[in-house]
Amino acid sequence: MNYKSKYMPKGLQDLNDKRNIKMVRHAIANHPIHMALVGPFGTGKTTLARLITQGMYCTDTDPQNRPCGKCKNCERIGEYWGIRQYWWPPEGGKSIVGGYECIDCTSVTSEEIALLSKDQRYYERRHIVVFEEFHRTTTPLQERLLTFTDMQRNSTVIICYALENMSRVNAAIRQRFLPFNLKKLDDSHAEALIKRVAASESINIGDPSAISMLATLCDGIPRIVLAALEMIKIEGGEINEKNLVQIESRIKLMLSEE
Repeated sequence: MNYKSKYMPKGLQDLNDKRNIKMVRHAIANHPIHMALVGPFGTGKTTLARLITQGMYCTDTDPQNRPCGKCKNCERIGEYWGIRQYWWPPEGGKSIVGGYECIDCTSVTSEEIALLSKDQRYYERRHIVVFEEFHRTTTPLQERLLTFTDMQRNSTVIICYALENMSRVNAAIRQRFLPFNLKKLDDSHAEALIKRVAASESINIGDPSAISMLATLCDGIPRIVLAALEMIKIEGGEINEKNLVQIESRIKLMLSEE
């Protein structure tokens, strides 16, 4: 398992940013709600959308601990989250009266959005629809979603889009969604992540000053931090200036391509 998958937050207890914890709890407590998760690539928009979905179906007896990441519902949603439009009602059995859908906007069609609007009338209990890469949708698709949003009755709709592409999102949609901006990790959080993963993966810290250098090189993006640590493990398993030089060009390539 790659480091990104291995160290992805499984439950509320895995989040370090108090703002993110408050946002997840607010969304869970105020269903149905329309939210826009906005931020640079790799800052955890998809992860937070998943945690909100898990939290709404979590069976932990303590509301402050949802999502727990350990109950059957949390594990099932986490296991199948990446499957496009995977349908899973928590009571089991196929139904159109509840569940969640995760839609990749790079391949969704106008007809599929229209079908969501048509099916909306049948949702009798909580239903979550997550739109990934929303900034890559076309104007007609956004108009379709606007209709769906206005018709909502029991659905929570979450859209995820990159901060750099905010202008591509219809103003009417932006006005209907509660925005939550995700930020890059500050130096202390990035360094803490590096130390935690290094300890878990038996990666030696040959030069303590190289930790801050690595955090700066990864630009505070968790996804890049984890990829960099995996590269260091392959290069010899030690965080030092020599290995940082070895992976620097690859990290910069990852940042530029995104």
